[in-house]
Amino acid sequence: MKKQSNSLKGKRRDDGLSAAAHKQRDLETTQQKQKKANTKEDQVALWLSVQPSCPPPPVCLEPVLPGSAFLL
Repeated sequence: MKKQSNSLKGKRRDDGLSAAAHKQRDLETTQQKQKKANTKEDQVALWLSVQPSCPPPPVCLEPVLPGSAFLL
């Protein structure tokens, strides 16, 4: 794997785009990421809304003597 030279560090590679074109591309990329995140959040909210509530855990009604062995 080649190391990036220090002269290019922190700079955009020359892809022939103007500053305005870079800004537009970055804006579109950000909007796509936000849309994807919102879709994922909506799916989670929908999943949570349709899930039945969890039943309460089983309760042992018989007294258990200290030191007694029992199977779960």
